[in-house]
Amino acid sequence: MQKYTIFWIEQEFCYHYFYKSEILFRFLNEYMNNNSRNDLQSQFDFITKSIPYSNLVTHIQRFHGNQIELKVNGRKIDLIKNNNKVTLYLKERSMIIKCTSVQEADFLLFGALKMFDPSFFIVENGSTNSGWITPVKKEALL
Repeated sequence: MQKYTIFWIEQEFCYHYFYKSEILFRFLNEYMNNNSRNDLQSQFDFITKSIPYSNLVTHIQRFHGNQIELKVNGRKIDLIKNNNKVTLYLKERSMIIKCTSVQEADFLLFGALKMFDPSFFIVENGSTNSGWITPVKKEALL
């Protein structure tokens, strides 16, 4: 079972740290390991957005055209479609994802998150793998 933590990053930090994702990873990893530190908590609250629980669930349902089974138990949500399952635990400013493979998570969740907002940052728990859910759009050169 693979486990990922997803953070919704404020647009300003998404823009400035897109190509410096290792710095963002180190900060988020430090926060996950020491979230009782007040200095880390205030910085974390400053760079992340609160996740709108009901809006996100509605968006996931619409994204899949209601062809997905959602089992909601408080802040725990099971997304099930075609023998694929992802369990999502929603917190105030992060989501924990449990799944069999990253392809399963991409099929059931990441596509919907990309359409919801492109500023989600994913950390694979227990490893140094991390990255943005979607690439930044290239700006036109004048």
